[in-house]
Amino acid sequence: MRLRSVIAGAFVCLAATACGTASHAAASHVVTKKTGSTYISHVSGAGEPATVSAVARTGQAVAHPALFDCLDHAVAKPSSYILTCADAGSVLASLSWTSWTSQQAVAVGVHELNNCTPNCAAGTFVRYPAVITFWRPEPVPGHAGETYFSRITVRYTTTKRPPAYMNYNQLVKHPAQWTEVLGH
Repeated sequence: MRLRSVIAGAFVCLAATACGTASHAAASHVVTKKTGSTYISHVSGAGEPATVSAVARTGQAVAHPALFDCLDHAVAKPSSYILTCADAGSVLASLSWTSWTSQQAVAVGVHELNNCTPNCAAGTFVRYPAVITFWRPEPVPGHAGETYFSRITVRYTTTKRPPAYMNYNQLVKHPAQWTEVLGH
């Protein structure tokens, strides 16, 4: 039992250090991946990626909800986030995170959309400035104590808006904002 307390204490110390490292200006994002019963976080930034054991066999969950990328990896504070995994035709880019709490994560960035003109393969990306909010934490199926953000709201900050976008499966022309469910 004492060994578990020592391991848990070491985890808290490592997690605090990792959080400090992840929030450092040079860090771009944290990727957490399950390997057996251990979760490994990779903090990447300007230099070589650092590897930190985020939940070292203690079964404790990461303090804040995560997002899941197209490869089904849990990520926190990514510099970009692909919305359409099949073709990457809709991407949130240049993300600058203003907050990341247990209830929501907010970033300022741009929504890059492929205009598909003359076709999607030959189209160009148009950038729309936006405030992006990930919200509504939900439990990760099969991973007790872990949560992910299950909703996204994109609010455009200028009059330059996409010609149309889906909002809860309904097409909206020149939306000021839209909200969708994120899958996991």
